[in-house]
Formats: sequence, structure tokens, C-alpha cells
Amino acid sequence: PMYGTYDPTFLLAIFYPILFGMIVGDIGYGLIYLLGVIWLRRKFKDNAGVQMATGILGPAATLAIAFGFLYGEFFGNLLHAYIIPIQIGPITLPFNRIEGMQQFLVIAIAVGFIQVVLGLAVGIANGIRTKHWSHVWEKGGILAFLLGLVVIIVAVLLVQSNLWVQLVGGALLLAGLVAAFRGGKLIGIIESIGALTNVASYARVMAVGLAGAIFADAANSMIAILGPFFGILLAIPLQLLNLVIAAFSPNIHAVRLNFLEFFGKFYETGSEAYSPFQKTGGEKGA
Repeated sequence: PMYGTYDPTFLLAIFYPILFGMIVGDIGYGLIYLLGVIWLRRKFKDNAGVQMATGILGPAATLAIAFGFLYGEFFGNLLHAYIIPIQIGPITLPFNRIEGMQQFLVIAIAVGFIQVVLGLAVGIANGIRTKHWSHVWEKGGILAFLLGLVVIIVAVLLVQSNLWVQLVGGALLLAGLVAAFRGGKLIGIIESIGALTNVASYARVMAVGLAGAIFADAANSMIAILGPFFGILLAIPLQLLNLVIAAFSPNIHAVRLNFLEFFGKFYETGSEAYSPFQKTGGEKGA
């Protein structure tokens, strides 16, 4: 990152495992990934590349297990017959993401909205740090535009009779467009609209996650269709195939959402390579 701007490594360490876990969300798959990570770390203790990769994949596998408990998935629906639902207020756990597809979509979009808004807030902070005031106006305008749109949507869905709430949302939306235009001219307006597509992109968390869950359930259904012997013979390679797909596709999407939709709101590359203070001369022990 450019000198004086925020290094997003810490944010990536938080959001990448969460997105990966949301997509995979299976106890069985997560355990296999985690055991593989542990084995690789012990087998290649002196390999910096392996240690770095497993240091990234370990938390992701752990979150896949955690979300697996939330979804009640163990190699798909193998344990569904033994699960006793728990009611916590309006929330029923485990959350069946296949039956609750619409709710899962709303959750994915909400996570995207939070991450994009956070990215814009960091972008504003970077603009203030570097005294790049056009960026402050543009990022602040996009942020106000998104917040205004959400206020309008909430007002229409939840408090239809409250005209003042809708007017506040409209004022935020309009002020955001004006500020974005002041900071980035026509590009600022385009970026404001683009922020909506960035948030909508998080629907892939739901889509890819559901594809994997349905694939696992379909593999398990072979046992009922073909009988225990032939069904298991077919289900095992299908589960292994899904395991391989789940190791790559969710990784690609989790990285893409962080690097494009999230980092795109604040990350700026620097032209100077990092050069820390170091000793260049002098006598030994001086």
C-alpha cells in the first residue's frame, strides 16, 4: 500500500476466513481441510511458502467448521435426521440454507453492504491522511448514497407511513451523489452506482454455497436410490469431487470479493518499495 495509507492485511485476515466459511459451511469438509493444514505445517516446518499458505487456510478451514455447525451440515445432510432444532428468539438453529435460500441471500447481501461501507470509511480515512480531499468527497459521497438508499428501502418495507424517514433517505442519497460528483466528477457518479453492483456481488456467497450443499445432498441421495452398497460406492467419489471443488471455488470467490469489491474502495498502491531503517556501516558493536 501507498505510504501513509491503511495496510489491509488485518482486515483480510478477518473477512477472508468468514467468507470462505460462509460458502463451504460443512463440518466434514472443514475437518478434512484443517487436518490437511496441520499435516502440511508439521511436514514442511522449514518451508516458508507452505507455512504462509497454511497460516491463511487454517483459519478458513476453522470457520468452515463453525459455519457447518450453524448450517447443520456434515458432508451435506448426513446428520439432518439426528439434529434437534434450537429456537433462540426468532432464529432457528441450525439454519437450513437450502430451505432458507431467500434469508441466506439477504444475509450474504448484508455482509457485502457492511464490507463495502467499511471499505469506503477506510478510503475516507486514507484521503484525510494523505490530504487527498477529492477522494474524501468522492468516498464520502458514495457512502452517503448507499446509506440513503438503505434508509429508503427500510422505510418502504418497514415504516411505509413515515414520510419523514423516506425524505431523510432521499436527502442522503441526493447529497451523496452531489458529493461524489464534486470529488470525482462523472466517475464519482458511476462509482456510486457501481457500489450497488459491488454489494450485489456478494450474492455469489449464497449461490456458490448452495451449489456445494445441494451437490453434497445429491451425492448422499445415491444411497437411497441405488441401495447401501452401490450407493456408497458412487457417493464417496462424488463427495471427494465436491471436496476438491470446495477447496478451489470458494477460495476464488472469497479472495475476489476482498480484493475487488472491498479493497477497491480504499486500496492505493505506492510507487516506492518499502525500505525500513537498517544499519549500513560502522564498526561492529558500535
